[in-house]
Amino acid sequence: MLEDTVYVNGTLSASAGGNNDDLINAGYMHVYSGATLSVGDDLILIDNSETILDNTALSSDDIYMDGTDALICGDGSLDIGGAIQEFNGADANQQTCDTFTINCTDGDCCDDGTTVGSCAGNGDDGSFGGGGSFVLPVELLDFGITERNGNLSVEWTTSSETNNDFFTLETSIDGESFEQEVKISGNGTTSDLSQYRHEITNPPTILFIKLSQTDFDGTSEVLGIKVFTDDQALDVIPIIYPNPAQNEFSIQGELVRSIEIVDLTGKVVYQSASINKESIDVSDWTRGTYIVRWYLHLGSAKTSTLVLKD
Repeated sequence: MLEDTVYVNGTLSASAGGNNDDLINAGYMHVYSGATLSVGDDLILIDNSETILDNTALSSDDIYMDGTDALICGDGSLDIGGAIQEFNGADANQQTCDTFTINCTDGDCCDDGTTVGSCAGNGDDGSFGGGGSFVLPVELLDFGITERNGNLSVEWTTSSETNNDFFTLETSIDGESFEQEVKISGNGTTSDLSQYRHEITNPPTILFIKLSQTDFDGTSEVLGIKVFTDDQALDVIPIIYPNPAQNEFSIQGELVRSIEIVDLTGKVVYQSASINKESIDVSDWTRGTYIVRWYLHLGSAKTSTLVLKD
């Protein structure tokens, strides 16, 4: 069970067999677009949990919403093998934001026994679109790093803030172990543009920089991670576009050395050592979900999910 704050930039898998295949979120979980979330059985959202999925996450069975306070949102989607289940007054329509989609791979989100009344009209195509509207604590317009006289100027701009207590900048030389660089007070609640800046003196040759924000209630969210090297700031997490894809997709990863794509059985279906902005023809590939493994020049590896649709 997840009870605290969890950020997933790599792979989170709940598939140990038996009841351990369930993933229960009772806290705050943010899965980023370049990450992988795979649940062997049910994804269960309880209490006042928040689940933010900016990727295409996978659950082999149902999604359970228990109570009226559990929320699910993000820029991605959730593919489930079962259906949406509500308990203790939960309303999946209002607790799923209107930018998020739950896809039911069995073709119907409203199986027998499902209590989601708002599934009517959505279940026929196997997808459920939420109607909830959630206010993000911070709307980030930009996050940039520039070199000035041997120092790094870290700058970011927000278009709005809600109950935003402070920002935190953390730094790392390996992208794994981060240390706090500075805390900067936020502007609470505002709809005005807010600009922030911090200077890092005498930085090392390669430096990872993580920007986070914390609400007055203590809830935190990572807004972005960049690495500065060779006089330029690069995004750490590679992207696939479009995703889901149909006949082809392209990849962009400034730090990526090579990629490997495998199907859900573990079979390698594609490998390449030259990938930046390369277009890959997948018109004859089997429709479904694939795992993309990214090998970075800095020595680490990450994974993401690719979905092929008809």
